[in-house]
Amino acid sequence: MVQYEVKNGEIPIVHINIAIQEATKFNSKSNIQITFEDNGPGFADSNKLFHLFEKGLDSKGLGIGLWSSNRIISSIGGYIQIDRSVTLGGASVSIILPRA
Repeated sequence: MVQYEVKNGEIPIVHINIAIQEATKFNSKSNIQITFEDNGPGFADSNKLFHLFEKGLDSKGLGIGLWSSNRIISSIGGYIQIDRSVTLGGASVSIILPRA
């Protein structure tokens, strides 16, 4: 879910990029990488975000979304990578899944 706060009566312009590509950097097998990027504030400390009940600085969530997503994706041999978006300046979340 993407949330942006309205400040000073201005609604921010939200940009989101979604890309799907083949990836082999996780292991030598063929994988699919799905990347979501935005121009929001990004993540403060990406290492803690996969822990249960950990939230970002301004998050109003419960802190279970990335934790549960990571458990499901890792159970089928994939993983989630969180970075800063080079193109948009916000968050970049990549989901790498093994090909069937």
